[in-house]
Amino acid sequence: MYAEKMSEMRKKHAQEFWERQTQVENAYLERFQTEHAAKQRRDLDKWRTAICNISMHTKKQIKDLQSKESAMLEKMRHLDLKKTKKAMDNKLMLDVM
Repeated sequence: MYAEKMSEMRKKHAQEFWERQTQVENAYLERFQTEHAAKQRRDLDKWRTAICNISMHTKKQIKDLQSKESAMLEKMRHLDLKKTKKAMDNKLMLDVM
């Protein structure tokens, strides 16, 4: 009688243990999945932000390069006009002499 009762208590204890173990594992897995999903969202947000920043800086750099190029072309045009005027003045002076 005592052995039967002890056997029954052990079975009950083992069953309760595995039920609690299952609950603990399920809670851990749910928490892990939630945290993992949140981390993936944060990583994707950082990735998108990085892409936007790269795009913005690239556009700014292209705009700066274009403005530098146009300024350089304008300076070259003024220099060419100045040289042409000086050459014409020299030619006129030579023609007058």
